[in-house]
Amino acid sequence: MWQSIKSKPVHEFQGVRQGGVWSPTAYKVFINTLLKTFEMNGLGAHLGSIYCGIPTVADDVTLISNNPYEMQTMLNVLSDYANKHRYIISSQKSCTLQYGSKTEHLFTLNGQPLQNSVKATHLGIDHDVNSKYGVKDCVPNRIQTARKTVYALMGAGLHGLNGLNPKVSMHLMKIYVLPRLLYGLDSIILSVSRYEITLRILHQAF
Repeated sequence: MWQSIKSKPVHEFQGVRQGGVWSPTAYKVFINTLLKTFEMNGLGAHLGSIYCGIPTVADDVTLISNNPYEMQTMLNVLSDYANKHRYIISSQKSCTLQYGSKTEHLFTLNGQPLQNSVKATHLGIDHDVNSKYGVKDCVPNRIQTARKTVYALMGAGLHGLNGLNPKVSMHLMKIYVLPRLLYGLDSIILSVSRYEITLRILHQAF
């Protein structure tokens, strides 16, 4: 439509390309019915009165529950929804993390067993079941990622001798390196030692 004038119908045969700007929003519209089903039935974890049983970003779905039997029910609902809408959730690409449980519970997804892991990465944040806060590898991995980013930018002149203008270098650090260093740290609990390491890296860089 342009200035209240409608064009002729345009037939779309290609659909939304993978990785496109519209892809995450389109998938959220598609999967919203599943999210509402979990919330309306109270399946999953709650923080007080706030439901947080199925945090989802695009097609990255996480199920959270304090009860192993409820967790299996959630997995069954998820697989039924996937089968109904004709898409496949790979059990090989899925895993479970069990926190504070003395008994190891076995879960299945669409009849296939899920691997019980001691660590996993969710949305770029590394989680584990053995450390106090469950994120002991997060800060070291963020630092490693930031260093790799700096090394990658050195070819573009991000170095001291005969390199870019210091103001340009600082700008590159702020828009490329700093976001990768701090990504996800606002959503986890940092120990004092990890917090001090992060501050030291920040002071060295800036």
